[in-house]
Amino acid sequence: MRIVSLVFLSLWSIPALGDTLQARFIGNAAFEITDGKTTLLTDFPYTSGAFGYMKYKFEEVKPTGKVLCLITHTHSDHWDATLFKKTDWSLAAPVKLVRKLDASRVVPFGPKMDFNGMQITPIRTEHANVYHASYLVEWHGLRLYFTGDTEETGGVTGAGKLDVLFVTPWLLERLLLRNSSMDARKIVVYHHLEGEAVPKCSACMTPKQGETFAIAP
Repeated sequence: MRIVSLVFLSLWSIPALGDTLQARFIGNAAFEITDGKTTLLTDFPYTSGAFGYMKYKFEEVKPTGKVLCLITHTHSDHWDATLFKKTDWSLAAPVKLVRKLDASRVVPFGPKMDFNGMQITPIRTEHANVYHASYLVEWHGLRLYFTGDTEETGGVTGAGKLDVLFVTPWLLERLLLRNSSMDARKIVVYHHLEGEAVPKCSACMTPKQGETFAIAP
């Protein structure tokens, strides 16, 4: 049986070794996850402080190697096209979000997407009457699931065995209240307000902004 270990680190500059991924919580639903050669940025860049959520300094985010931004939907606490245009990063996102962007920087949106060793499966999920996608990311033998802002539980319960589930406090609460199946070895609560009380579970962790950890097979 494969067990995922999340080991807290004091320095983000420690490189990833082998199949181990290093993750840093930027804020909101934004994580910087890298194997040392490729970096995945989830729901980033976003507008700092949008809707009263977490602020950050864009210039302090310096991802390693080839970079993919994986965006769930258009809301400004998850996406800022102006900031993205200042970078040379690549983008995977719902079609409506990428229409006015340089096509050479966009990974075509489809049932399966590949980027430098990652296999990405978008799952259409509901949120606030906008096109919203949650994502299953398979990378170095690990299965990572990012819910985004959805209130819908079906994407999680239908995802199968996961190594790490990234989930919002409100969706986690709904899953727990319904005794829904969450077949995840570790659950990371994201998109919480600083100091917010979040649901607790034995497999859960709620990172502080800037906190880093390793995800190892």
